[in-house]
Amino acid sequence: MSHWLPRIGQSDADTFVGLIAKLGNNTTSFWAAIGYEGATALAAKLTAARAALLDQITAARMAELDAANIPADIDTLLARLTALRAGYLDNINQAGLLQLTAARAGYLDKLPNFQHEVEWSSTPTIQQVASAAAANLTAGPITPTFPTGATRVRAILVANIKVANMAANLHHISLKVQGQKAAGGYLDQIDLTAQTTLGMTNVNGASDGWCGSVDVTALVDTSAVQYDFRFVVDSDNAGAVDYTTSFVLVLVYRI
Repeated sequence: MSHWLPRIGQSDADTFVGLIAKLGNNTTSFWAAIGYEGATALAAKLTAARAALLDQITAARMAELDAANIPADIDTLLARLTALRAGYLDNINQAGLLQLTAARAGYLDKLPNFQHEVEWSSTPTIQQVASAAAANLTAGPITPTFPTGATRVRAILVANIKVANMAANLHHISLKVQGQKAAGGYLDQIDLTAQTTLGMTNVNGASDGWCGSVDVTALVDTSAVQYDFRFVVDSDNAGAVDYTTSFVLVLVYRI
């Protein structure tokens, strides 16, 4: 037997005697003696399932770990994660940064409820009217573009009109504001003609003006569409009057 002992790494006489003793032990098999069988032996631990996992370590999969196959994004990430920046990450564990109480989290939940505003204006126009009948003044077009991701809350129109009486005539001028969407026909947005005193009264050779805010939420509901706004004026005197009008559209929204 001594001719195969070197193959197991032992050649001295004491080891040989010990091996012979193991082989002659009825309670310990040769395979248990060399660690091949038993609960902690390699044969017991290398189950079929584990062997199947080893079979999955193919050359192709090992090649995926080659430097040439590592995505460039990972290289970029490793380049950006400097020691200084890693230190910043370590500071995230500071006690002051961990004080996100339920009350403070509630404040964050309210952020989507904050309202914002954006405005668009028309070009001012001037027009002379010499009539004692109702007259439609030149319209002011506005095409709003809602911010990306905006949820419309309401739309407000600020309508402004200035009157310059061109002669020494007394005028009582009633008015209303109309609007239309995409040339779909004008609708009254506010009508002050029922009471003359709600318009401009006793315009007698001087100037007067009116400015008001009108809720046009029902009309202005679509982005990138042209809306036209105009005043309709009605004077009780046919003398010449110059009207200067302008409009500002205000969108209130949430993101």
